[in-house]
Amino acid sequence: MPNSRYDKTLEKMISEQRLTNGFKTVYPIPEIGMDFNGVVGVVDNDIVYLKFNTFYFSMFVGGENPIDDLYDKYNDLLDNYPDVKGVVIDVRNNGGGIVDDMQLLLGKLVDERKTVFYTRMKNGAGRLDYTPWTPAYLEPDERTRSLDVPIVVLADMNSVSMAEMTTMAVKVLPNGVFIGERTFGGTGQLNRSNSSFENFYGGYFAIAGSIEVHTTMTMTKDVDGVNLEGVGVDPDIEEHYDGASLECGVDNQLERAIEYIHTGR
Repeated sequence: MPNSRYDKTLEKMISEQRLTNGFKTVYPIPEIGMDFNGVVGVVDNDIVYLKFNTFYFSMFVGGENPIDDLYDKYNDLLDNYPDVKGVVIDVRNNGGGIVDDMQLLLGKLVDERKTVFYTRMKNGAGRLDYTPWTPAYLEPDERTRSLDVPIVVLADMNSVSMAEMTTMAVKVLPNGVFIGERTFGGTGQLNRSNSSFENFYGGYFAIAGSIEVHTTMTMTKDVDGVNLEGVGVDPDIEEHYDGASLECGVDNQLERAIEYIHTGR
């Protein structure tokens, strides 16, 4: 399952046949020292649901592996599943990853090019040494139909980096909405080694031998020009994490997304 916090809920939804037409995988990625955990399926017969814990689709799409299989299943549901009423992309507890994944996951959901956020890179050691701001675009991808339905992104305080950028992108869509809690506030790219500081002007230093402070190589702002580093992305509809409900097999944040898709509020 994608994350142990949500295992019980997803298993219950599968047993009750609320989550059907599904595919799930746990696939090791040695390069980053963790497993890719993902699930895709249809909730309540009319909502395409995708959940995953890290953005590394770009490394594996096009090959013969479970991540590519999951991605193919997601695209097949978007293109061919009848009577889709909405799409939920669940990036809760997602630590981010590869920027290119945003296009893979959202390209079928737009009809025209969209500016979704802006980035700039460090180009010197000075505090204000940055390149000019560069827009990030979401381009329409090939598809068999246009889905004029609500697109919901679920995110929380453990959604970081690319999970936050994807959340920003969904909020820009005319039919997009962010449900959950304010995100982590860490959209800048980190360099985990100081050996290449002269090239990227990012790295880390230690305090008292036990605390590491990282400086980012990039800066991101949303389409309104707001830098959300250290702040996070605010939800359109706030729905707080409820651990007690999860223990009983009820994911209140996902249920709120389902309610929004079915009622429009």
